[in-house]
Parts: sequence; structure tokens; C-alpha cells
Amino acid sequence: MCAFPLIVFPFYQWTQDDSWLASLVAAIVFVALLAGVGYASFLVLRLARRNTPLVLYEELPSLVPLYGQYRHPRYYFFLVSLAALVLRSIFIAFAKNNSTAQVILMTITEFFYFLALCVLRPGKTKPANALAIYLAITRLVCTGLLIAFAEAINLSAIPRVVIGIITAVLYSIAVVVMFFNALWHFVLSRVWDFIRQSTFLPRRARTMFASPSREKWRSGTFGALESDR
Repeated sequence: MCAFPLIVFPFYQWTQDDSWLASLVAAIVFVALLAGVGYASFLVLRLARRNTPLVLYEELPSLVPLYGQYRHPRYYFFLVSLAALVLRSIFIAFAKNNSTAQVILMTITEFFYFLALCVLRPGKTKPANALAIYLAITRLVCTGLLIAFAEAINLSAIPRVVIGIITAVLYSIAVVVMFFNALWHFVLSRVWDFIRQSTFLPRRARTMFASPSREKWRSGTFGALESDR
């Protein structure tokens, strides 16, 4: 979540005719981020190639945010996400003077990322893949709609307002979907599991104690005690 603005900042700063101190800070931030993410990615790839992706959870549990959301055969998909992140940052920073090219390049990036999700399906479950594909479609459509705001298109004000409203609605729906997704996984699913376990265990206990084998064991045990007496 923090990587995107931290990558955009140094790229955009290098396009400005600013003081050397600002450029130095941007360079330090970029090198630190590149070293941290690059070294972590190197550790994950090296360990997975030498052994199996299953070993990652035992040997590198601190790097689960990189590979944890993907299936074991698709553990490397975090590289696709990182590549898309860097490309978006580059286009935002270095293509800011040409809005048409900026929108086209970002739309192409979103399209290939969507295509990678559809082909590889890296999520651990079908709902996870469906959610990732839905979000990719939302980004692709909204990014493509930004072409209406390019100066070369010279679109009138009313169509731009309509397209802006459509984009805002699409992003708002995605935010609501993500809110309920987080609510389900962090709160409601745990409550549901607790309710299901609390109702299942007593029923299972009653069934076990009332089962014929249990009654036979009890009668046999108490019968033997009575005969001993």
C-alpha cells in the first residue's frame, strides 16, 4: 500500500527542476525501497527454486505479504504485481506532459495485468480470483475512461462530467465490495465459525452419549460391576 506513492515520489521528483537536496532525498528513498523489496524478492525466489514453494512458510514467514495470497504454484505472481506497480509509477511521473500517451500506456498495463490474472489465476480460492479479476476490470475500465480528460481529445464539459461520475461510481462500488470482503474475513467469518462450533459440539456430544454403542458399553460395565458385587 505504501510502495506506490514511495515509487511515484522519486520518479516525479527527478522530472522537476528542483534543488539537489530534494533529488538526493528521492534517490535515497528509491534505493532503500529497491534494496528492501529486491532483496526480499530474491530470497523468496531462491528458496522456492532450491526447494519447493511450501518451504516458504517455514523458512521465510516474515515475507508472507509477498507470496501469502497466492497459490503455491503461483507464488511468483507478486513479481507481476510489482512490475505493474513500477510501470504505473513510471507512466505517472515521466509521461505527465503527454496525457494521451500516459492514459494509453496505463491502460495497456492494466490490460496485461488483467490478462495475467485470467490466465494464471494465482488466488488460493475461486472467490479470491473472482475478486482480483473484478478489481482489475474496474481499474482497466476507469483508466480507459480517463482518455476523455486528455487535452488532445478536446471533449466538451458535459460528457467529461458524465464520465467522471461513472468513474466515481465504479470506484465507489469497488470500495464497498472491498469493505464487505474485509468485514467478512476479519469479523463475520470468525463469528460464524464460533456459532457453528458452539452448536455442533453439544449436538455431537449428545449423539455420542446417546448412541447404541455407548449404551451397550454402559450396560456392560455396570452389569459387570453388579455381578462382582
